[in-house]
Amino acid sequence: MYAETKLSLQGKKNALTVPLEAISRNGSDATVLAVNVSNILEEKHVTLGIEDSARVEIVAGLQEGDRVVIGNRSQFRAGEPVQPEVIESAKSGSGEAK
Repeated sequence: MYAETKLSLQGKKNALTVPLEAISRNGSDATVLAVNVSNILEEKHVTLGIEDSARVEIVAGLQEGDRVVIGNRSQFRAGEPVQPEVIESAKSGSGEAK
């Protein structure tokens, strides 16, 4: 006999999340590269919450609608102008910073 279950230990509805690839960690410090209204990169310190295998909750440091760099950040520096492209994720929904 076999049984299949799905167990959710913790979760929040309408949480602000970003893909794990957007986060840079250094010990307990976490940052993202955010694109401001002038399309200039800014490094923002963020406070992280619940995390799964693909996304992490942002408790403080970003607001809904903020745009962040996803992927390899080594080619970008704070203060650089960029031409952002919106990437829709497979799990997109309300409350995500893009």
